[in-house]
Amino acid sequence: MHNPRFLYSQNEIKESNIKYILSIGKRQPMHIGHKKSLEKILNIKNTKIIYVIGSVNKGGDPLFNPFINPLNIDQQIEQFKRVFPNKEAIFIPILDVKEMSQWGPIIINALKEQNIDPKECAIHFIGKPEDRLNDQSSFFLPNGKKITLESGRWLIEALAYYDIAIWFDQEIEVDLSLSARNLRGIDLESKETSLLAAPKYLLEIASKAKDKNSQYPITLRDLSLQRIKIETSN
Repeated sequence: MHNPRFLYSQNEIKESNIKYILSIGKRQPMHIGHKKSLEKILNIKNTKIIYVIGSVNKGGDPLFNPFINPLNIDQQIEQFKRVFPNKEAIFIPILDVKEMSQWGPIIINALKEQNIDPKECAIHFIGKPEDRLNDQSSFFLPNGKKITLESGRWLIEALAYYDIAIWFDQEIEVDLSLSARNLRGIDLESKETSLLAAPKYLLEIASKAKDKNSQYPITLRDLSLQRIKIETSN
């Protein structure tokens, strides 16, 4: 384990030995803020994007919640491909966990399964106020060293102790008020779909969860119904 590496600009990424850039998120669904962030990563030459899909717990798991995570893994991958049809990515799904100490090893093990060295990776991160830790959090590294993150720090910093660099992007201009949580209840046939990165695709899969003659508008909440059908039919 090495000292944390924090990078703050695109030039620092280009001048480092970074070969892979991780974008970690739920994107339930992907909005234009996610799209802008991903575009910046994809435009950095000589690097590959690792598209980490969070909260992929399935039916039967106590942490499975289709109402806050309506898209399954296949739909998440398809969502990316619809938004970036000519781009390639390495897709890595990860589960929600109860303990923060489990999160780092899950990411590291997923990278190693792809034969990717964590030292060659950076995580692209744009912090929102709600992403800050409310309480002091401690965890142990595999070598037994105890790490404590104080209240007000970012959870993502935990991964910096596992040899992955953290790219705190201070250059990108993104509307931090955009939230997938707030988008999940909108009518997919309204003008608000301009906030989504793949509205036609989302409308397509949400429609499958509705009866053809439904008198009610199709909303993003219908994606949750679709996922329940998928999970309970397996």
